[in-house]
Amino acid sequence: MSVAMKYSDVQVEKIVYNKTPKKNENEKHSYVGIFYPKKEENKYGKLAFFTPKLQCSFTENYVHFFIPASEKKDPFYKFVLSVDQMNVHTASENSEDWFGSDLLDEDVQDKYKYSVKVGDMSQHGRVFSSKVRKDDKDQSMLKVYNQNKELCDVSSVANKEVVALVELDRLVFSKHTYKAEWVVHQLKVYEPKVVKEPEPEPEPEPEPPKPEFEESFSNNDELLDYDDDSD
Repeated sequence: MSVAMKYSDVQVEKIVYNKTPKKNENEKHSYVGIFYPKKEENKYGKLAFFTPKLQCSFTENYVHFFIPASEKKDPFYKFVLSVDQMNVHTASENSEDWFGSDLLDEDVQDKYKYSVKVGDMSQHGRVFSSKVRKDDKDQSMLKVYNQNKELCDVSSVANKEVVALVELDRLVFSKHTYKAEWVVHQLKVYEPKVVKEPEPEPEPEPEPPKPEFEESFSNNDELLDYDDDSD
């Protein structure tokens, strides 16, 4: 079971790794499992976290999240980078078990494929990609929800921001490189906020016409000096 939380609440230094690489029968590459402590003492699960609101695109097996260079999004980029750095540091400490030889720290770092690609995807400066799991029938297991928590189609994501539930699954080792494998489980789609234009101020109402006798008095200076002496 996963341990889910906001990405900003993750304490990267608490991540733990299997010491010995494993290999599944149907996979070419070996891997090292990654885990995170649960609230219960001495229990661990997969680390899952919620991203900030980001735009994304899809390829067959991946969701690509775009991280703009901004004050609001930089903390998420730094979080992913800190996980990468933790992966490299731990690989250096376990290089003999994980790579079959005691490598220099710089060689371990050179082999690592960092999780955020810079300068890819045309206009998007930083791209963080997460794998989409498939079921036994090779169908996507990704769930997409709207703000009312209703399931919706992937096409509804276009040009909108999403919050994703992403799992840090494992380190995968190929012949010359290794990398973190992230898995995206859910997307919550946010409709863009509609900015209401201010309503125009109402036209001032015209003043009602003055009574005839007021107009005649105000326009006749002689009446101002009139003094009625009659008894």
